[in-house]
Amino acid sequence: MTVSPTAETATAPLPPAPTAAAAPAPALALRTQAVVTADTALHLVALALAEGARRGIPVSATVVDPGMGLIACAKADEANPHGLETSRRKACTAASKRRPTGWMGGQLALTLPLASGNALTDVRGGLPIRYDGLLGGGLGVAGGTEDDDAEIAAAVLAAAGADRTE
Repeated sequence: MTVSPTAETATAPLPPAPTAAAAPAPALALRTQAVVTADTALHLVALALAEGARRGIPVSATVVDPGMGLIACAKADEANPHGLETSRRKACTAASKRRPTGWMGGQLALTLPLASGNALTDVRGGLPIRYDGLLGGGLGVAGGTEDDDAEIAAAVLAAAGADRTE
């Protein structure tokens, strides 16, 4: 059975798309973003491994920039095999969310890792790195309990003179 359009069902042709007056091109501009230097990142990673060893915990540590780009990472000789990846995810979450990991609750703690392809995590042990109020990246520590990892990360940033993170 074929249905012919009636006056009630027929559609009128679409009007032509409105043309905008030529908008002026935006002025080209750059923005400045604070980023932890490679030397600082390597120092933070070394401090994390040393603090873990002092506590008898072989840890992995990662430092990323505010855009989650890797700057430095290392794992202690006896650190677990998945700790380096976990520390990276903690660092990425702390940098991108600009707050310590472990604050999410309920559904968000499950859906954020899934939605980010497991790039982000809510496991404690990640802290944003700030100097003079400027976000320079994220630090992630993995290898102990969540409390151990969070305490080691906080001790590292305190020893390096970074802003205190709550």
